[in-house]
Amino acid sequence: MSEQLSRRDFIKLASAGVAALSVSGATKFKDVVGGVDFEIAKTLLSEKSLSLLPEIENFRNSLKLDKYPLELVPGIIQNVNWNDEPPKFEINLPENSRQYSDVINQITDLAFGKNKSRLIKGVKFDTKYPDRLIFDVINRQGIIGANINQPISQFIDTMAHEVVGHPSDPAEFYHFTKSLYPPDMLVSIEHGKWRALSQAFLIEGQFFNHPGDAMLPLVAKKLGKIVGEYLTKEQIFLPIFKGFGEKLAESVVHDIARDFGKSASELKYNKAVCIKLGKRLVESYLKGEVDFSGHLKTSYEEEMEDALREIFAEMVRIAIIHNKYEYLGNNTEIHDGVEEVLQSINTEPINLGEIKKSLYSSIGYDEVDLPSVKTSNIIEDQYYATVKNLSEPRPPKNTIEELVNQNSTPEEKFVALQRYIVQRYPSLAALISQKFNISFDPEMNLWDIEKIEWAVDANFTNNLINKSLDPKSDPEIKKRVKILEDFINSPAF
Repeated sequence: MSEQLSRRDFIKLASAGVAALSVSGATKFKDVVGGVDFEIAKTLLSEKSLSLLPEIENFRNSLKLDKYPLELVPGIIQNVNWNDEPPKFEINLPENSRQYSDVINQITDLAFGKNKSRLIKGVKFDTKYPDRLIFDVINRQGIIGANINQPISQFIDTMAHEVVGHPSDPAEFYHFTKSLYPPDMLVSIEHGKWRALSQAFLIEGQFFNHPGDAMLPLVAKKLGKIVGEYLTKEQIFLPIFKGFGEKLAESVVHDIARDFGKSASELKYNKAVCIKLGKRLVESYLKGEVDFSGHLKTSYEEEMEDALREIFAEMVRIAIIHNKYEYLGNNTEIHDGVEEVLQSINTEPINLGEIKKSLYSSIGYDEVDLPSVKTSNIIEDQYYATVKNLSEPRPPKNTIEELVNQNSTPEEKFVALQRYIVQRYPSLAALISQKFNISFDPEMNLWDIEKIEWAVDANFTNNLINKSLDPKSDPEIKKRVKILEDFINSPAF
């Protein structure tokens, strides 16, 4: 499979300040909810919208999230209106991609009606990242790479996720643009969205329970790392648990250590351990068996909000393309929640059951001839496949002296060490974020693994080789060399 740059990784490349925005946004939100801004927001809402706010709160509470999403109060206060004519929807694809253009036009028409260009400006061809098939939230455009060659049934599946699921989610736009929705519409969309997302853990074999889900492991890995740093005193935090939470975490660590044939003191908090620990803690947290506080609670909320953006896009895909009874286990909340979202945007009657039929009919294909049943989910396809199943061959181990000449420059030394490590761990060659790489998992603590992933970064190496780095980067190169040397000399290598 060719490497694909995910939507999330594109955002990282285009805007390095996302994490900082997330933190500052969280602080701002806590100030406005229950304060003056929240009282102003309520005056802009109808009685019906006001009646939906407690339900949104309840949906989010089932996931242990704050009362309202970050974008809600600021979005209401902006008091957007849709009185003007929507802009033109632009599709800039070559003629030989006409079948793709037809799919995009039709699926966005059916989902969003005349308002589609208010959320997604259009779709463009991309030669710079030829394997990319994403929604670019910064520019509000669908991106189709030059190398994309999918069967129409698979392409329809992907577009339901990318150009319907993501653009219909208000959270996608919060950090990059002003609110796009009138106040009452925003509340209705959020109500439908959180109605659906409240089921994210409840459907067997789907969403967070899908065997190929990539989102819950990211949440779990972050939480496991924080708890590992806390228990080993690697980082000094204020208390991260309330009540008996720390005792429960220690008990889980002992269980995991026993599974690996070790004592808790011998255990290294690598990715596998952190994910296992984090999943157990999330499960206990949602059941009310443990209570997070401080840095752990904040990180849970931030990671979960991020993961749920992908889960919602996946819910939209399944609700539009697949049989709700087969895929959703007779659960109507997801189907009805997605329908509420699209109905709010479209302003014309929506019937999800008719969208797929109309879609296939309008582009001249017989639905019967184009089964869209998938063995894995879109999230796994885009985020995991490039790194998940790579084998890790182990060529003979060399010493530092065998790898580099004593007279080598720092740049030459770095490139030699980086190439040697990538030879032993091929998944580190991926240009996408190592955040999704679970196959590189030496027996080291995750905070040390992340230093190696930073040091070995393929993008940095390519820039160095192509002479596109700042000449002042020499101290950084030396820092990376030291990390790589320490790794090669360690037993974990």
